[in-house]
Amino acid sequence: MDYNMNQGSDPMNQESNPMNQGMNPMNQGMYNAPAQQVNSPSPKKKNNKAASIIAGILIGALAIFILASAIIDLTKMGKAKEYNPLSGATLNEGDYVEVTIHFGAKIGTNKHTINFIPIGTEHYYGAICDDRATLLLIRESKSFDENFDEDSLSEKDVIVKGKVRKLDSKLQDELSSELAQLSASGLNIPTSGSSYIFIDGMTKTSAILKLICFGAYIVGALLLIIVSKKSGVNKKNQALGVVAGILLIGATIVLLHTTIYM
Repeated sequence: MDYNMNQGSDPMNQESNPMNQGMNPMNQGMYNAPAQQVNSPSPKKKNNKAASIIAGILIGALAIFILASAIIDLTKMGKAKEYNPLSGATLNEGDYVEVTIHFGAKIGTNKHTINFIPIGTEHYYGAICDDRATLLLIRESKSFDENFDEDSLSEKDVIVKGKVRKLDSKLQDELSSELAQLSASGLNIPTSGSSYIFIDGMTKTSAILKLICFGAYIVGALLLIIVSKKSGVNKKNQALGVVAGILLIGATIVLLHTTIYM
């Protein structure tokens, strides 16, 4: 029963000692350091970027359409045909014409408002042609009547160039009594169907405004695309977004006014 110190029964020397075995978690491959997290864009951020890019593309397409419309107007204005009833010329809706007048007077205005906020006023004039029998309706600027004296006469040639358009039905109703009196006096007022037609002397101005809107849309679209590609929210990105919004909203308001009323 003597205890043998030389035997391999010493628990400190046995292989079963957990300190001598490979069970130490520090010596095993069981210790896994936490993996570094990779910040991937959230689905919401991806959707916002995609929406911004799509909006930029759509705005760019609209801008190209506006540019084409302005170029067409300016090109056709440069080729406007001279209208003179003495030569047997006719006036048709959609024509681009140039007419010389010596007698003109304002016959009415058409004011436009949105929720009682004024957004523009159209000025319409009547001009008698050299045949003394044809009365042309003309839309021009507010200062157009400065070409004529108190007797509605002009000693110089007053040239009006623009696209022939139909008179708005609401405005036609408002001017019906005055136009009826002019017709009863023996003057011929050109019509298209049941509507009076007029020469839009603001065609060139409208085309120039469209070009300005085109530039605003292009810049706004580029800013949206730039902001969508930048990560994070900072003052610079916010400022670019605000500028883009102002350009796009402002251009849209001007474009709507130009398209509807000009």
